[in-house]
Amino acid sequence: MISMNVSYCCAMKQVFVENALANVLKKVDEDVESVEYSRSSEAEDSEEYVIIGFKSGGTKRVCITADSLAAVVKDVFKIF
Repeated sequence: MISMNVSYCCAMKQVFVENALANVLKKVDEDVESVEYSRSSEAEDSEEYVIIGFKSGGTKRVCITADSLAAVVKDVFKIF
């Protein structure tokens, strides 16, 4: 069973990624169509990703496992 702390942290990351980060990415690059948070499973040791979809086609997946919100931003902006 997933612990409450892991669930809370993942929920906070999802809200951050799909709102604040998505808004910034769409302003920085007009080709960005979607920004989603994804987990490989519900297990505590699952991998976390930001999936960025582009209007021109294709996606990029950025691993954000164990990242703080600041580290999420740094990891995602490495691809731009």
